[in-house]
Amino acid sequence: MDEAWLKGLRNKLRVKAPTIEADGIRQSRRVSGQYSYVVEKNAYHSVICYVQKGLGKENEIIETVIKIILGIQASARLTNYYLHPFSFGWDDNKLHHRKSAISIIARVSSAMIINELCKLAGSELSGTSIIPALFPPTSLYSKKSNVRGHDLLVFICKDRSVQLSELSTAAYNRVRRRSLWIFINNDKPEWEFGTFKPEVAGDSQKET
Repeated sequence: MDEAWLKGLRNKLRVKAPTIEADGIRQSRRVSGQYSYVVEKNAYHSVICYVQKGLGKENEIIETVIKIILGIQASARLTNYYLHPFSFGWDDNKLHHRKSAISIIARVSSAMIINELCKLAGSELSGTSIIPALFPPTSLYSKKSNVRGHDLLVFICKDRSVQLSELSTAAYNRVRRRSLWIFINNDKPEWEFGTFKPEVAGDSQKET
């Protein structure tokens, strides 16, 4: 990846970041201690990463993308949010996850996030490239139950043959404008932000 590729991606993510409300901490001048307040920031409310099965060996591109995203969030001084790591393309047609989100706080280790994503994806490619869902069942995951307009969705895929389940199409269309797609393309990576429309899989491919 050359510098133009990196700069273009970084600029696009920064420009497209929504304005969100976040908690802040301010020192009181009259009373000893601190108090919280709400401030507007140009950042993503949470980051949701989907890595295709078998791409765990692509740790270099995963590291590059994650560091750019963390840098943008940090530049907005957003120091407390969540990153949700998922993996798709499994033979059981389910979204694989680590049961809980990764809490991103100040000085979080990017190496830990990259390791979790690579571990989830593994190194053995499967014959399917279907994204069965955008979020796992609430009872199996956490309080968050779906993607929202202020989230950043990051899809890391082998190529553009990736498919989306019909069940998830409507939800994806609502948040597509803040979706980042990374296509490995045999070590010739491409990225597309906010415009990619994956092919819709048939009814028989819905997650059960």
